[in-house]
Amino acid sequence: LKEVMANFWYFLREVVRIPSEGGQVGSGTPYKLNRGNLALHFLMLNNYNVFLEMPRQQGKTTAALVHYLWVFNYRTSNSQILFIHQKHQRAKDNLSDLKDLRAVLPSYLQFDTMILSDGTKAKVKNTVETLEHPTNYNKIKTMAGCRSAAQARGAARGMTVPMQYWDEFAFINYNREMYLAAIPAFSTAKKNAIMNGAPYGILITTTPGVLTTDEGQYAFQIRNDATEWNEAYYDYNRQQLEDLAAANTKSTFFHVRYSYQQLGAGEEYFKNMVIEMGS
Repeated sequence: LKEVMANFWYFLREVVRIPSEGGQVGSGTPYKLNRGNLALHFLMLNNYNVFLEMPRQQGKTTAALVHYLWVFNYRTSNSQILFIHQKHQRAKDNLSDLKDLRAVLPSYLQFDTMILSDGTKAKVKNTVETLEHPTNYNKIKTMAGCRSAAQARGAARGMTVPMQYWDEFAFINYNREMYLAAIPAFSTAKKNAIMNGAPYGILITTTPGVLTTDEGQYAFQIRNDATEWNEAYYDYNRQQLEDLAAANTKSTFFHVRYSYQQLGAGEEYFKNMVIEMGS
């Protein structure tokens, strides 16, 4: 437990397992590190905002959930993470998938129960929409896109949360209004996190949006304004990274993008995707 708390890379390599369809209950496959999720984890560990683009079925959502599971269980306390999606059910699905990741951890690393004074275990009260940690009091909440601009602005003003995960951002209704209204609340939570040495940051993952829609255009704008990721940045010290981020006066995001070739998927993957998606 001490090593897991101190060493995220140990958690990735030796501890976390990914549940697989048809596998035995409580089992899973080792986490597959690639150039895309490596960049994601590096930037998130340094508390930077990330706009991540990876091809379908290459594990971008899994990478995000694995990272948030580590943060939720081991990295911080009295903090909150918000899962946002176009549809509330999909946000709840992401939360369910995180619970499944937790369920295949060794039992002594799961922390899904609390020990009562008589030594017995009691389940923590959780729902399909929220998750609470029994000992460090972290919380994960879910939220969906809104039906009007006014509703989006109202919902986002209460998002005083230091970690936000916007999945399929290019398809979230009124994402511009929702995101811009959320930033002042996020800034407050970020200041508190910095003061307490706790993690913070915004993660956006999405498949390509439709540029004839407002939400697609806004996602495209955030993508284009972001600082382009380069693997040379692994060699930068903290001050160099800070200077790099500060040099971008349009955006606080790093844009991470990798093709299927760069992730080692090969031409067979591409051919199968073409067929399965009807060309």
